[in-house]
Amino acid sequence: MKKHILSALALILTLAASCNKGPAEMPQTPSYEDDFFITATCGDPDSRTQRDMDGHMYWNPGDEIAVVVFNKSSAKLTPIVKFVATNDFPSATAKFRPAADQEFDYQSFKEVWDNEEYDHIAVYPYQSNLPMGYEGSYSRYVVRYTYPFTQDGVPGTFARGSYPSLAWSHDSNFSFKHPMSGLKFSLQSENVVKATLSVTTDNKNSWFAVNKKNYIFIKEDGTASLYCQSDSDSEFTNSLDLIPQGGKFTPGKPYYFVCPPCSGIETITLTLERADGAKLARTVYKEYTFKSGTFAAMMDVDNGCEWKTDVPVVDPTEIEVGKYGGEITFGVKCAADYTVESDADWLLEMDAEGDALSGTRTHTFVVKRNDGAARSATINVKNDAASVPVTVNQVAGEAMQDYPSIVRHHSALIVNNASCAHYSVVNSKLKSFKASHGDMMEFINIFTNSSYRDEPFNESDQYNHNYFPDIVLDGRRKSEDDDVILKCFAETDAVYPPMTSIGVSSSIEGTTLTIDLKVYAYKAGTYRISAYMAYTAQAVGSFNINNVARVHATDNPDSGIAGQEYELTAGINTIHLTKTIKASYANNIPYLSIFAYVQVPYGDLPVLRDGDYKGNLYVDNCRLAPVGTTVEPEVDNQ
Repeated sequence: MKKHILSALALILTLAASCNKGPAEMPQTPSYEDDFFITATCGDPDSRTQRDMDGHMYWNPGDEIAVVVFNKSSAKLTPIVKFVATNDFPSATAKFRPAADQEFDYQSFKEVWDNEEYDHIAVYPYQSNLPMGYEGSYSRYVVRYTYPFTQDGVPGTFARGSYPSLAWSHDSNFSFKHPMSGLKFSLQSENVVKATLSVTTDNKNSWFAVNKKNYIFIKEDGTASLYCQSDSDSEFTNSLDLIPQGGKFTPGKPYYFVCPPCSGIETITLTLERADGAKLARTVYKEYTFKSGTFAAMMDVDNGCEWKTDVPVVDPTEIEVGKYGGEITFGVKCAADYTVESDADWLLEMDAEGDALSGTRTHTFVVKRNDGAARSATINVKNDAASVPVTVNQVAGEAMQDYPSIVRHHSALIVNNASCAHYSVVNSKLKSFKASHGDMMEFINIFTNSSYRDEPFNESDQYNHNYFPDIVLDGRRKSEDDDVILKCFAETDAVYPPMTSIGVSSSIEGTTLTIDLKVYAYKAGTYRISAYMAYTAQAVGSFNINNVARVHATDNPDSGIAGQEYELTAGINTIHLTKTIKASYANNIPYLSIFAYVQVPYGDLPVLRDGDYKGNLYVDNCRLAPVGTTVEPEVDNQ
């Protein structure tokens, strides 16, 4: 079956089974004794889904289909018989007759054909060994179809036999249905030798191509579909290659990718490759669904796109950084895979976003604070084609005199105004984070609008949170991603060396909570300090979430999450806090802990990832200690 395209607009949805331009030479097929014919159409008007333009379907002379006869009750099938089109010119409806170049029991086949207990199935394209069967539980006839990962690019059409179709009949009239889908495109560039259609999706069953256990079926109601069975033996791919006949695509001519119908696709990208190795990529659809019997179209797909070679193009290649360090970024454009490597331990790679082929891939590094002489380092962007250096120069810094060794405990402040409906969500995430990071991270849940606290906890402008929990790392950045947590902590250590350390001692007598903090400060200055009493394990009722703040034990409870200001001298400072609490807490002391943290103004330090929160403070250090115990500041050589 062939197809002629009469016009080319922006979008075409067509139904067909194969196509070529112009009629093929009619093979000589001898007639049988009683001139046994069947009639096949490319699809009833109701089965044609057309929009914006007419799609005209044709059987070409000599097209071949596979025909079987079967009995649903006994599941008896006849052998496959090849039928050949007898039309002299392309036609939407054609008569087919058994091919002369085959051996089969014609009389027996004709007898069961006329038996009312038997149904008739026709499949295009013809194959002598098509795996076939009938699934009674689904009332459908099934044909195994091996999907090609690499397809032939034919100008103006799709390759012969690449667009399978089926028909179910109780007589000699067949209306073929089309379960496959695809993309039609054209290009303007010369010397293009390959096109690749790729998708991104989390669902394997929605991927383009399944090489094993891939079935097309037709039901008695005439609907045709494709089924991709997913198991350990299946082979999946998220890309299809189209290789043009003659070695190069013809500019201005339409070409076709044929693919199974699928949904849930995040992004569809078309990549073109020239004979000289240059490539370009273009996102053709986002969140698109390929529907049976339809072709979406994108004409002049390379219009306005940039051809890129294997040699990386990097911008900028020279970066100047201040003494306090911070984030640096550079962009890469490249048609081939590449690596990014730094030759200095004071350059930390953090993120890479974007596509170097379809646009620009942006790489982010953090430059550590410099406490010594001016320094330079190189970040190499390289692949087999070339190596491009990015030079990073950092000015001299100021040595931190007599700086002690301070143990830092990173913080995760979970700010939430939700009710108990979200406790389980927060609890599972935090338990996982804590298990991964151990003493490297302490956390507390601060519910600003919940029955699980004894007083209002002011949200303040320091954090801007949603209904669901916001996990704010070191007071700087919101994230619930485990990898981002580690990167954020690495950024903190690289740019903000700890300036404080906290010791905690606490007790409960009757309804009085007493907290004594020892706060070491490397430099004198203004700091913000918060201390909370929190449940750290299940205590009463159905309450089962860890580290939930119940009491904000500061001199000024209106100070908010950012804490109360304290003027600290260099060295050890003591802060004595008392708070009247509920008498019931005295019966649950084993379940209670004190969480304290110190916040420091950024000052001259760079603000990293400053789009995720409000305020000008970061958490310098924190500590979690059970009520009734004492922990000292962790500072050596002070």
